Amino acid sequence: MMDQSNKTEYTGVTIGPIVTTLLSAKSTKGTWAASYLFASFMRNLLDAFWKAHPDSRTDLLMPAFDGTYDEDVRAGLYPDRCILQGDYVATLESAKTSLITQLAKDIVADLESSKLKLYGKAGRWETNELTLDKVTQYLFEYLTIRIHLFRFEEVVENPVVAINRLLDTAELDMRPISEADTDFLYYFLDHVYYNSLVRERFSMGTRELFFPSTAEIAAQTYDGQDAYLAAQSILRSKEGEGAVDDPEAQQNFYDVLKKSYGDNFRNFQKYVAVIQADADNMRGVIQQIFMAGDDGGLSSEELFQKFSALLKSFSKEAVQMIVKNGGTSVFGGGDEQLFFAPVAQLVIENEGGEQQALVSSTVFGLIDKLDALFQKRICEGEFKDLIAKLDKRPTFSFGVSIAYYKFPFNEILSLSFDLMKNKAKSGDKNGLAWEVCKHSGVRFGTVMQKDTDVYKQFRVFLKSFTQQRPEGNVIKGVAFKLQTLALLLQEIGLKPAHERAKHLASLFKNQFNEETHLEPAKPGMLRKDRKLKAYLEHLKELILCIYAMNELSDFTKKQVAAENQRKIDQVVAILRLVNFIHNNEERDEF
Repeated sequence: MMDQSNKTEYTGVTIGPIVTTLLSAKSTKGTWAASYLFASFMRNLLDAFWKAHPDSRTDLLMPAFDGTYDEDVRAGLYPDRCILQGDYVATLESAKTSLITQLAKDIVADLESSKLKLYGKAGRWETNELTLDKVTQYLFEYLTIRIHLFRFEEVVENPVVAINRLLDTAELDMRPISEADTDFLYYFLDHVYYNSLVRERFSMGTRELFFPSTAEIAAQTYDGQDAYLAAQSILRSKEGEGAVDDPEAQQNFYDVLKKSYGDNFRNFQKYVAVIQADADNMRGVIQQIFMAGDDGGLSSEELFQKFSALLKSFSKEAVQMIVKNGGTSVFGGGDEQLFFAPVAQLVIENEGGEQQALVSSTVFGLIDKLDALFQKRICEGEFKDLIAKLDKRPTFSFGVSIAYYKFPFNEILSLSFDLMKNKAKSGDKNGLAWEVCKHSGVRFGTVMQKDTDVYKQFRVFLKSFTQQRPEGNVIKGVAFKLQTLALLLQEIGLKPAHERAKHLASLFKNQFNEETHLEPAKPGMLRKDRKLKAYLEHLKELILCIYAMNELSDFTKKQVAAENQRKIDQVVAILRLVNFIHNNEERDEF
């Protein structure tokens, strides 16, 4: 049972700078290691508290921690904050010093063994000039590990929200990150072939260490097949720093795949998806927990600890789901997820004695699975009745950046952050914001709320191509045609909702009446009686859903044209996505 006598005194911890460090990495491995560095640091701080105060473990409010190591999870599970009821500053400050000193030792050992060329403001370093003192001083100046003691004059009814607000304020007052002569952490995270953090989680005993590069994640659908393993060996053929990120090796990797799979190779397999997800409306859940008071013999604090444990359990399941679907999880901190994934998965089927690759799923399918898991475990689980009292139930918002494998990885990551924070979480939240950055520099994407008919029909439209590929340039032709029909679509959009389906059906029948648009004719059937192909029927429904949101009639005359164009741009972006997924070669047709 939690000690209720110290409810006016709390210890709060923040660690960083996480975003700055993540965005300094240039590779998948460096990004993962940068994230895991902070998650493992928090875990080790919690472990120090756990061992030093065995009789006070229930004073840990967040995050959930039980003293185990989570050896089966290859991702960070611990967030950048923790809150304890009571004064544990001395214990955590001592642990912080020990942990930074040990990290400095690991960095020196890895840099010395890697024989890297290090560069600073004064020019090149030789690794034998490294000293533990230099690296230790650098870490104490760079890392912002802040341990605060908060004392209140009276009992705090909702300490989690109150302390988090104080930590927000404390972070605003932090000194700027000092610019070091040499960024030892950058070299350690991104340039050491496999640093101690990667070895800790990706060691396979006697087998070679493995961490997937952007190219390997992008083409993951072939993982385990002989041709993929042969191509992968090219990336592993060099020894030392940067082998998997060597441009020539990556080009050779793709040359082998294209030669082996021929027309069954898809151009999207040169692109990687970076997904940043963040839960919405979680503060409401926390407030409801502390309003609930005593529940079945549990105090509010104990009830919150139970909820934190549930979030951690969900996070571990989410990481496993991501890996099972071909992704690589970077961080799974309960209400946050960061992971890399292939754009789509292919299945090879035999048709008439010939092999044909068909898209079986996309990254959006994985997002739907994670959404469903969150709803099942968090919203429909043991806290179901409590969450039902909320005006807005918790959801997840996603930012998805899809970019060419040679694109600077920190820029792909930064874009996913921006899409999630500034687009997906805007308005009613529960959003999905995605953007494709083509090799040519062309970009396209859109934003959707996942609980709307627009998103549901978007998913139906994508799935209409899972068992067949669009023929030739048909998608390009449809997109061009729709853009020329802007005024007609605007006119239809201004009609009463119950009349639109009839008018849009007539427009499609008149404009999309070529052989490539129609289902095969039955004997004796006239062309005018033939049905549109399924994907066009789904596209028609998608357009109706898009025009039903933010009705054109609600805008002023001056605004109508701009809003109509925004709707058409959203349709075209979705059509471009379909074309992108199914192309064999790099193209920017429209």
